[in-house]
Amino acid sequence: MNLEEELAIEVNPWRGRLITLGVLVGIAAVIGVAVFAFFFRDESETTRATEDLVVGRATINANLIVSGVAEAQLISNLTFRTSGRVGNLAVSVGDEVEEGDILASLESDELDNAIAAAQALLAASQARLALLLEGATDAELAAATQNVVSAEVALDNAQRDLGVLLEGPSQTQLTADEQSVVTAEAALNQANRDRQSLIDGPTPPQIASANQVVISAQAALDQAMRDRQSLIDGATVAQIAQADQNVASAQAGLNLAERSLQNIMDSPTDAQVAAAQQSVAAAEASLASARASLDRLEAGPDDAVIIAAEAQVTAAEQGVASAEVAQDSADANVTVAEAAVLGAGFAYCALNPGDSICPVDVPLSTGEVDDLLDLLSDPGTDPGLITPINTLIQTNSVFLSALNAVDTAELALESAEASLEAAEANLDALTDGPSDQEINAAEAAVTAAEGGLTLAELTLDELLDGIDPDDIASAEDSVVTAQAALAAAITSRADLLDGPDAGDIARVDGAILTARAVLDTAVANQEDLLEGPDDDDFARADDQIRSARAALNAAQARRDDLLDDPESDDVDKSENTELIAEAAVGAARAVLVETERGPRQTQIAQEQANVRSSRLQVEAAQILKRNAQIISPFNGTVAAVNISLGEFAGTAAEPAIVLLTPDAVVFEMNIGETDYPQVQLDQTGVALFDALPGQPYPFRVIEIGLSPVSNQGVVTYPITGAIIVLPDAPRPAPGMSANGQIVTDSKVDVVAVPPRAIRRSGGNQVVEVRRGDSVVEQIVTTGASDNFNVEILEGLVEGDIIVVPSLITGRSGDEAPDPTLPSRIR
Repeated sequence: MNLEEELAIEVNPWRGRLITLGVLVGIAAVIGVAVFAFFFRDESETTRATEDLVVGRATINANLIVSGVAEAQLISNLTFRTSGRVGNLAVSVGDEVEEGDILASLESDELDNAIAAAQALLAASQARLALLLEGATDAELAAATQNVVSAEVALDNAQRDLGVLLEGPSQTQLTADEQSVVTAEAALNQANRDRQSLIDGPTPPQIASANQVVISAQAALDQAMRDRQSLIDGATVAQIAQADQNVASAQAGLNLAERSLQNIMDSPTDAQVAAAQQSVAAAEASLASARASLDRLEAGPDDAVIIAAEAQVTAAEQGVASAEVAQDSADANVTVAEAAVLGAGFAYCALNPGDSICPVDVPLSTGEVDDLLDLLSDPGTDPGLITPINTLIQTNSVFLSALNAVDTAELALESAEASLEAAEANLDALTDGPSDQEINAAEAAVTAAEGGLTLAELTLDELLDGIDPDDIASAEDSVVTAQAALAAAITSRADLLDGPDAGDIARVDGAILTARAVLDTAVANQEDLLEGPDDDDFARADDQIRSARAALNAAQARRDDLLDDPESDDVDKSENTELIAEAAVGAARAVLVETERGPRQTQIAQEQANVRSSRLQVEAAQILKRNAQIISPFNGTVAAVNISLGEFAGTAAEPAIVLLTPDAVVFEMNIGETDYPQVQLDQTGVALFDALPGQPYPFRVIEIGLSPVSNQGVVTYPITGAIIVLPDAPRPAPGMSANGQIVTDSKVDVVAVPPRAIRRSGGNQVVEVRRGDSVVEQIVTTGASDNFNVEILEGLVEGDIIVVPSLITGRSGDEAPDPTLPSRIR
């Protein structure tokens, strides 16, 4: 079958002309009907019922139709500003909270301790300031007096030293200096042995000693805490008795010093001679012990010691291998963490390219992190930036931790390598036998013991020879010192009976801080000992060797100098020492005078500055604790809780707690760009919610957004209205949708008629006005209008009676319709 032949249509030249004519006729008919309906419909309409209305005044509103949803006026996604384990969760969904309530907090024992420590420092600073303002106590005056006495004693010693220098050294001094040289040599050898011991690693006795130091420091801290509590509780009978005992002890010390002076004046007793003989015997025993150590060293190590050294080498090699694996892992973690920071920085800068940290440099500086934290705490920060900021801060923290882990791994590798070298050196040393240095050290110890024996024998000989004038002078100085100590003990007893003051509290607080520092140092030393030596330990050991060598050189120089006649420089130095001692006496007396006078303004200003600094430390510690808390920023209701007690939480993307104000509801709308200029603040409107039919809700425009939102080429702007809930009306819940209108313009108190009163006659707008017994058409000029009224500019005045068509109402039994907006929107 040929489709072209089947579908072919014969063309008639009149057919198109007839179709065109028909279309023109149809169009003319439609236009005619429309014109007739527009201009002459009043003449052809069916007569309907009318009613009379009095022309009055009304308010005409121009309305903008809108749609939107109800939202809480305030809504806050609350998170912690730091990470940790949730230690307290005080709310659940639906709970009502007030502004300032603590909703949740992380475990914060360390933060609490930091606040307590800062508060203790503040209290101590305040106490020191109060003590300074009160002036010197009797105890301080007694201490200043004691300093004067001590300076005078030092002056007497300096004068005696000058006399001895001019007279020349005695045999005892020569022996003592020789002993100093021997002792310095022994100290140098000991320093060398200590360094070798450092290479060998800590021994069980050293570990036990470090543990004992920690225990002692903890006991000292506990004792300091108990002393403070005892001071606060007031002097006990035992303390008063102790003070009495101290006075008695000081008196006994004075008596002892006086008896010592008298004993020196007398001939040596049998007991003194026996004590000197005992010292000689002890020196002989030390010499025997040193010779025994030398013999053991020359004998060399046994097989068990060598096997133990070989085991140490094997363990050290395994430690090096483990440290190398840990370092490789730490380097890989740094690479991953750096990529994460750069990715988070790119995401943040894409949303906030104007920030000063963009482009991001790794790692972030402390100032940049503080700026990001300030953005998190700023209520005006764009909510879309919260998650990128948190991610950037967290990845930067992970990167810093990874860098620290690399440093730690490098140190561990260096320590392991050092341990391996030390173990190998120890094995080599054991295999090769004792070195010349060790033999020399043992021989030096023997020499030192021999020198001690010689010194003890000389002391015994000197005691038997008779009284030395220098000993008499020294005993007289001891009597003076004991007298000052007695005066200080009496003053301390009086101060104890008067009760503790701010200065006493400050001193015990200082003692607690010192004891805590000693404990921290002891723990650090213990950990350092168990971890093995590092470069700093070797540096300290080398410093001790250098110091010991310098001390040896100095002792040898003093010995050589003592053997030579005193030079003019030595005499000058001794005379200068005497002058310095005289100056110290003058300074001590000046301090005593200043103590009696009271504090200076500069001292008071310094202590006031310390108080301010301590107060800032307290505030800083409190801020750190608040960062570990979620505090309600306003009165509201908990809408969501996304954390659980005991779990780990932090600055995550998901808020820990969501808080809103269901009793304060706003109407969130979006309007087009053409309607945007018509909306102004404080304009009013009304909304009808789909979920609450039959109930209108007035609202007032309280916020006009400036940032446009574009969706598929359509630009809108956010508008917020405060909803007014009328008495006995249900409250809209957040999320409910509604339609509404905003009154954009209003004409008040104008002549107005209903829209049904106006019709067209020809080209004019007319109304029917009752003039006496007749009804006439009146041409009018109209203005603004809404769905209820039309403004009359000309043609009618207030009070005129117009005739209008009656409204068509439903049957008497029909139900009233639901309220609608003027635009008939339900």
